[in-house]
Amino acid sequence: MRLTALTGTLSRLLAARATGGKRLLNLYFILTERCPNTCLYCGYRDSIGNPELRKKEMSAGQIRVIFQDAFRMGCRKVQLSGGEPLARPDIGEIVSSAKEAGLFVGLSTSGVGLAARLSTLDGVDLAFVSLDGPP
Repeated sequence: MRLTALTGTLSRLLAARATGGKRLLNLYFILTERCPNTCLYCGYRDSIGNPELRKKEMSAGQIRVIFQDAFRMGCRKVQLSGGEPLARPDIGEIVSSAKEAGLFVGLSTSGVGLAARLSTLDGVDLAFVSLDGPP
């Protein structure tokens, strides 16, 4: 199955190169700017309590439409990131909508709250857990 997915991705890439066309292969999606961590190098640090950031976020329904459109455009992988994507109470719904659209789902997280949310993240294919954080 994975070989089939890889072959499909390679054939789409070669077709795009051969025709001079451009295709959307991967989508890097910042779900939120909120984060509970205080990493000194990060612009999202210690922003979890900022209500203005929550207002700027797209709804799970809006994100679902983007995933569906991205798949129709040739995209096969989405990387969910942030801030801290686990800060979103609807992260499970977002992951499910990416899988329903046919996407391979990666998740970049600090791991804060991961144990409590693990059951809602069944659709994640690959997780990147950062070892950064407050000293």
